[in-house]
Amino acid sequence: MRRYLFVLGAPNDPFGVLSSIARSRMDAAVAYYRAEPGAGMPLTIVATGGHGEHFNRAPRPHRDYANDDLVRRGIPRTALVEDGFLSSNTVEDALHISEFVTRHDIPEATVLTSTFHVDRCGLIFACVMPSCRLSFHAAKDPPDLEPSVLAHERSAIAVIKNQGGVTYGAQFFPLPDEPATKIRPRRDQ
Repeated sequence: MRRYLFVLGAPNDPFGVLSSIARSRMDAAVAYYRAEPGAGMPLTIVATGGHGEHFNRAPRPHRDYANDDLVRRGIPRTALVEDGFLSSNTVEDALHISEFVTRHDIPEATVLTSTFHVDRCGLIFACVMPSCRLSFHAAKDPPDLEPSVLAHERSAIAVIKNQGGVTYGAQFFPLPDEPATKIRPRRDQ
């Protein structure tokens, strides 16, 4: 049996250089890998992110730059999933992760994102509920985090709550009536 850590994508520049948000998530992923022995169960890290106007205009998918960074930091390539997960936003992340854990019959997993993003992420995952028990691990927000990022999060959370869920294309995923019992937020820094 394996444990899974899904590291959500974050911006990189047109040359593939990771932003401070992305580097903070990589810091947290490496620390998690080294500190979470998991009773002898190996950990697989799944970095997400393809291309998107707002976060990656570089030639390769963000996931590849994230995986390269993890390998430079000592994570073995054998611990990484290096295909798929070419998302361009958090809803796509949730859909890809939900499909993956269902297909592989994974009973529980952890999603790693930033502290500023964990509340919205939790709402989205509550709507697009994977079939496994899900916890969140929050990376420290970088000191250079722009106030506009926090404003965007507040606005996006308000939209989700006001419309009662999230949309993806023509699909609508409603917020659950009851609090999600399978999602355990964990804000570790």
